[in-house]
Amino acid sequence: WMDKVLSHGWAYGHNGIALRGKSLMWAVTTGGGESHFDIGSFPGFPVLAQPLQATALYCGMKWLPPFAMHCTFICDDEPLQAQARRYRQRLIDWQEAHQNG
Repeated sequence: WMDKVLSHGWAYGHNGIALRGKSLMWAVTTGGGESHFDIGSFPGFPVLAQPLQATALYCGMKWLPPFAMHCTFICDDEPLQAQARRYRQRLIDWQEAHQNG
């Protein structure tokens, strides 16, 4: 979808201001645990978000810390529901903080 949405003249470039000032939060699920991303020369899950963050900033967007749910490959309903509540609350908190601004 990025090729369709992030087009020159709309999302960036000359007259490309449609996304300017909007917030972007990457919501992602992974099959493995967070520790699985602590390997290699540049460890850590936040490293994966850098290209998305750079794209958002290039379009004039506000980058929010990602929401990640790990271990989805092995989780059952209880942790899934807990994470869904955590994600919902994060969205509500953001919405309440930005209602008047």
